[in-house]
Parts: sequence; structure tokens; C-alpha cells
Amino acid sequence: MMVVTNRCDWPKMDSSFIQLLGLFDTTNPDTLQSQAMFKSALALSHLYNITYHGYPLGWQDFNIIDSSYNSESISIINELDITCQAVSNSEIIGIVGSINSLIALFAEKIGIPSMASFTSDILSRNQYSTLHRVLPTDITKALAIAQLFTKYEWTQCVVINTIDLYGLNGLDVLTEQFNKNSVRIVNKIRFDTITQTILDGDLEQLLITGTARIIVVWANSNATMSILDNAIKQNVLSSKFLWILTSNITLDKYNSTERKKFVGTLIVDTTVGSVINEPVNTTLLNNVCDIWQQYEPETFPGQNGISPSALFTFDAAWTLIQSLKGLNTTEQLYYSNCSTNCFDCQLYNVNYLLNIVQNISFLGLTGLVSYDSQTNDRLSNGSYFLIQNIQPTTNLNDIHFMSVLKWINSKWYDYIDRNLIVWPGIQLNPFVDYPTLDSIPLRICVVNVEPFIIMENNSNHSMIGYSMDIINVLQQQLGFIPNIILQPSNRTRDQLIDDLVNNVYDMVVG
Repeated sequence: MMVVTNRCDWPKMDSSFIQLLGLFDTTNPDTLQSQAMFKSALALSHLYNITYHGYPLGWQDFNIIDSSYNSESISIINELDITCQAVSNSEIIGIVGSINSLIALFAEKIGIPSMASFTSDILSRNQYSTLHRVLPTDITKALAIAQLFTKYEWTQCVVINTIDLYGLNGLDVLTEQFNKNSVRIVNKIRFDTITQTILDGDLEQLLITGTARIIVVWANSNATMSILDNAIKQNVLSSKFLWILTSNITLDKYNSTERKKFVGTLIVDTTVGSVINEPVNTTLLNNVCDIWQQYEPETFPGQNGISPSALFTFDAAWTLIQSLKGLNTTEQLYYSNCSTNCFDCQLYNVNYLLNIVQNISFLGLTGLVSYDSQTNDRLSNGSYFLIQNIQPTTNLNDIHFMSVLKWINSKWYDYIDRNLIVWPGIQLNPFVDYPTLDSIPLRICVVNVEPFIIMENNSNHSMIGYSMDIINVLQQQLGFIPNIILQPSNRTRDQLIDDLVNNVYDMVVG
């Protein structure tokens, strides 16, 4: 691959006859890379001489900036305002990037194709006729998580979700996929991102008193970190529970003791083909990296350092570019007059373009790119997930993230051969989804009746008999620590049952 180190300005393409609009959320750490990939895709179309009826393709790109502490709604309106102005002043025939539900609805109204290439916390799972998702959808991720439960024969869990659209939609699709795979959600716990609190009571009591020991968190990265902060304070981020996260986290703010509590945690994350040794288009990748280095070398991270978000952005833009290339000379797109009000705009004959998008299939930078004709979602044969496991370092002084499982063609595989997962409590045996008695002391009262209990005539006053044999077998299988208490002479058998109910004993044998 040719490496170009001399910087030159990106070609000025906002005067082209038709343009793609790129929208990028500045709260995403990969925004700079994604913008560069968006512009590189358009520049590559010029190198490949891809045009729309002889006209080169142009672009406009904008950063969506949060301007206040609680700015989700403000950011949505800002994004719509930017889009409205761009559509009013230019021939925008496609939108790529951070697509929220309002932009998707606006694009549907005026007939513009939109391609979601960022994980949008406010893009609901509702279907929009002109929206396509190049990222694996929340439905696909829920399917992958349900199949993880099948792999390890887990049958129950707790779900913690935020009460925004992202969290509520996640709960819906998880419930749907768990029901199909015979997994029971024993408790649904809601987290409020505004008050940073659990809405359903004390988190420790909710988890300790339940029967499930696996917690699935469906929330964005910031909310997930807040939920984990609560878990640390409540002492439920421990060896008793397996936490499965659906968003990436960072552990920099935690001290050494707190960081070790994360051992065993699993993080299910979207990934791309190159990370898991699946095919990608290396010719396209080499060409686009050359262009990136030519125009913006200061942001180029090296080919192996390109973020998945940036690669998804390229495939989203390339979908529209290849679809425009497929229009024949009789299939003209044109706008109605919309200079006064962007909501009066209408892109006519867009179905010509959408039909090509629906049927397109190409090997992109993330893998095979094709879309479901009914839902407009990316097909699962090009969708990949990676599970990272938080493990202790060799000297046990710290922790690190280790890739352990990959999801390909609707099935989980080891990331590498003989790859070990470290489960909570630094265990190598697969985690079980119910409370265990391992190393738990139990107060066991034995009924003083022969031959169930026989007092040996020795200095230790040890006991043998059928009851002791049963206790020994149970202890070997369940791992509890038995504290044997002989039935007090002043307590009847009926009174022993009362003692059991009143938590005087954990078990009565006799």
C-alpha cells in the first residue's frame, strides 16, 4: 500500500450537483475517524470514476454538538435543523452517520435514503421506509445474547435497562429472543439516567433475594458505568454474580481493589470481519487508507487502528455510492421546489435508488454488506459480535480485557483455540445461573433418633448414622460447610420445624 505523508486539503465538494450529507455525534470518540472515512469514500468514488449521470458525487458533513448537561433533546433538534438547512440549500440524496429517530422520520417524509452507521441510543427499532442500518441491529444483538445462554445452558437472568428508547427497545427484543430460547427473565430492573438511580428498590436486595445470578445490562456506555458504580457501592459486583454488558466500558477511574471486582465480566460488542478473521475487501481498504493519508494524515491511526465505527461509516456511504452507480439513464432523481420550507421538499423517483439498495450485496470493509428486504436491517451473515472477558493479569495485581468468543453466522465460537474464560471468583468452570452453596456455612440440626444419629463413645462425642451419611453426600456435591447441631432435648420435632421457619437453622435432617 502506498503511504502518502504530505497533507493537502480535501477536495471542495459542496458545490457538486448532488451530495451526501454526513452527520456525526461529537460525543462518540470515533467521530474524527468516521468523518475521515466518510469523505474518503466520496473521494474514492472520484478515483473510481463513479458518477450520477455523469456528475461527480459531493458531500457536506457536520458535527452534532451537545450544548448542555441534559442535552439529548437539544442535540436532536440541532441535528434536524442542520439537516433541514442542508436539504433546503443543496441536492442531498442521502444521509450517512448518526441517525436519530427524528432524522429517520424526516428523511422518510421527504424521500431521502438514510444509512445509520453509528450506534444511536435514540434510534428506536421502528421501521422507516428509507432507513437502512449498516450496523447489526439490537434484534441481532439480542439473538446473539440468547444463543450465548443456550451455549452454556443458562435458563434465567435479571435484566437492567435504562428507561429511554434505547433501553426499553433493548428490553423488548431481549424478552422476545429469550422467550424463543426458553430463557426466563426473573426480574426487570429499571435505571433512570436523569436521577442516576435504580427505580425498583435497593439493588442489593433485588439481586441477593432473587434466584438468578446472571445480570444482563442493556444501556449505553455512560449509563452502564453509572449502573456499575451502583453495583460496586451495593457490593453486588462480586463472585456471586455474572455481569453481561452490551456496551463498552472503561475502568480508568477505579482503584485497584475496585477494578478486581470486575473479574469475570463479559462484554458483548459489535465487531468487524477483520478482527475475527472473516473476509473484508482489502483492495478498498488499501485505497481508502491512501486517500485518508493524503488529505488528513494527522488523524490517520494506521490501518490496524481504524475503529469499527469508521469502517461502518465507509460501508454506509459506499452502499449509497454503489447504488447511485446502478441507476440507469432513465432513472432520474429530482427534488420539488423546497427553497422556503424543507418539510415541503420531496425527492421524486427515490424508489429507483431504494430498490437497488435493497438488493445490493458487496464485500465491504466490515464484511459482507446486504440488507433484509422486509426490515432494511443488515443481514446476520455479515453481522459479527465479539465477547471480551475481564481477566486478572498473570501476577493478579490488575486486570485486562481478553477476547474470548466470536459470533459468526448465528453461532458462537472460541475466539482462538483453547481460549479460557475466567468466570467470577477467578473460576475456570462455566458459571451457573442459580445460587450455589459452595463454601457457605450451613447450620444443620440433626434429630437425635437411632439409627439416624448414633453417638460414638469417644472423647470427641462424634456422630454417625444415616443422617450423617446424607449430610456428607450433600456436602461433597454442593460444597457447603456443615455446622452440625444435635437436637436440643427440650425441643420437639414440631418445634424444630418452627425453628427452621424462624431461621434458627438452615436445614433439619432426621
